[in-house]
Amino acid sequence: MAKLNKAKGNMYEWVTHTLSVGKGCSHQCTYCYVKARGRIQPDHYVRDTELPDLGSGKTIFVGHQSDLFSDEIPVTDIIEVLTHLSKFPDNKYVLQTKNPLRLADMLEFHLPDYFPPTLMIGTTIETNRQDVLDRVSKAPSAESRSLGMSKILRESRTVGIAHVQGAEKFLTVEPIMRFDCDELVRLIKQANPDFVNIGADSKGHGLEEPTRDEVMGLAEALGKVGIRINKKFNLERLVGI
Repeated sequence: MAKLNKAKGNMYEWVTHTLSVGKGCSHQCTYCYVKARGRIQPDHYVRDTELPDLGSGKTIFVGHQSDLFSDEIPVTDIIEVLTHLSKFPDNKYVLQTKNPLRLADMLEFHLPDYFPPTLMIGTTIETNRQDVLDRVSKAPSAESRSLGMSKILRESRTVGIAHVQGAEKFLTVEPIMRFDCDELVRLIKQANPDFVNIGADSKGHGLEEPTRDEVMGLAEALGKVGIRINKKFNLERLVGI
């Protein structure tokens, strides 16, 4: 039976609970605690009947030990999870994926009615540098993630899904790695998020990290184009906030 747990650790401050819908992830990011526990390929995605009562009044991060929209997850499994979430419409559900093009495809192929009414949809872009990403992850490229977020908004408008169109969109630069400022800003603008989280590696994985001045320069550049920023507490190690 899957469990609904109170959020803890390095979770977003606005998330109250996490919901495990599967364990394991094929992205194999070296800094991820799921990989550290030896969970590489998803071993089981829960059925609707295996998921708990979700109650109301919560902000729930869905699938914190997996990526619900990764390519190897069958659409039927995704629908099972979304169907259960929709039974508890008085919560806000956070769907974060490194494969937002897959989520956008579900909208394009007219599966929007499975999505719960109150959503936050996000992706992670740790850096624009593909050479840096290739050394730590097998996830889709930063360009793919940016385009996926843009397509989610476009498809929700096209098929007239008010609750998906009105979903809060966010992007997370965490753990932030060495980047090219102008190109990373371009990717973020293309994704068109309502806000951006910026955070650092919390577990000493020896990643290729930017300097304090580079991080502050990115924050300044995003501010100039009107993008709201949340600096996570773990960024203090890099910039001393």
